[in-house]
Amino acid sequence: MSIAGEVPFDIPNSWEWCRLGTILSVICDGTHKTPNYVNSGVPFLSVQNISKGFFDLTRIKYISEEEHKKLIERVKPAKNDILLCKIGTLGKAIKNTLDIEFSIFVSLGLLRLVSAELADYVGFL
Repeated sequence: MSIAGEVPFDIPNSWEWCRLGTILSVICDGTHKTPNYVNSGVPFLSVQNISKGFFDLTRIKYISEEEHKKLIERVKPAKNDILLCKIGTLGKAIKNTLDIEFSIFVSLGLLRLVSAELADYVGFL
């Protein structure tokens, strides 16, 4: 979809402006229900874990493997997905570079691009 007339700055000739929605395969957020936390298990991320612009796992919460399996039926974060703050530092985005499985809370949006290579170009708009 062309966005002629809305171009905010010049880009290389080999690039093309488009609307974000045209290059996404998934737009979702995390569970809207607070899970039962456990002392150890699968990491459960919320806005506090990404709002600094990097993954801060110092105050991570955990959920059971069983609860994680239920939550990833709706959305399963994958490497190169873009996680987006929906509260607090609204709009702050970070590319998922973690090599672990985790689930997310409603405070995080998840954007999956049609091609993982695009993540470096849209993750920090």
